Amino acid sequence: MDLTPLTTALRTTLGYETVKPSASEKQIRLLGRLPQNRMGDWLIFVHHIHVSWIEARRSGWTVDISKLYFPLDKRVVFGWRVIFQPRNHADSMAQHLDDIVRAVGMSPKSSRSDVMSIPLVGSRAGMPQNPNGKGAGLTDHTPVGPLLLRR
Repeated sequence: MDLTPLTTALRTTLGYETVKPSASEKQIRLLGRLPQNRMGDWLIFVHHIHVSWIEARRSGWTVDISKLYFPLDKRVVFGWRVIFQPRNHADSMAQHLDDIVRAVGMSPKSSRSDVMSIPLVGSRAGMPQNPNGKGAGLTDHTPVGPLLLRR
């Protein structure tokens, strides 16, 4: 069974890089990594796949998504393991592959993006801050988003 359409859909939709794919008649098993900045899309995908496809449409397949921890170069790392199986044990996964690819492709994306800092209009690098240390003085960048909350 050719998993290229599925691995391509996961990469383009979610940024999921498949490291170790395997398939049999009764199961598709993927192990991959995900960029940290795509975690929002991944969590939306996990919700979407369960609620919109498996529960609402009563698809002919199920999915198990989990983290797999393993040692690599004297440290412990993890990958995301995704296992698809047919709901009816008489079915083969080949007949559900197109439906799974469609489900992945239809996953909504996160509308949130984390901006760490933005340049201030009129500021220059090395511009002095307020000498009294009180009030707002110009800096080269101002924190926004998550950085602002860390103060």
